[in-house]
Amino acid sequence: MGVYKPLGPLKALGVLKMEIEFKATLVGKSFVSSPLGEKGIKIELAETKSMPPPVFMSKEKDELAQQVLPIMQQVIEAMPFISKAKIEIKRLTLWLTEQEWEQLYPKPELGDEITVKISAKKIEINPE
Repeated sequence: MGVYKPLGPLKALGVLKMEIEFKATLVGKSFVSSPLGEKGIKIELAETKSMPPPVFMSKEKDELAQQVLPIMQQVIEAMPFISKAKIEIKRLTLWLTEQEWEQLYPKPELGDEITVKISAKKIEINPE
């Protein structure tokens, strides 16, 4: 079992952040039932990022490969279906009771941009 060590010195050096903030898009909203039969809403937030371009490597110091690889990378990056490729990274799933959902106003819709802030003792979710 590990030994607990306070993070005070790291915090003083500015290595640890007091707050994390990111923007996400509402990508899923579905009705669910709890094991107790209560109805609720599941909300899924995700970040959309561009796919990194493919990386080509050559094991040997082949002069032809060194000249051709940068050209191949440029050609692939110029292809519209590759350069615009996006991936979705799930960041937060929130489960609300039916009563909590009814109290929420305005209700978020699919595609809405939402800012999420997380600190030591608080989580904030705000529409953009």
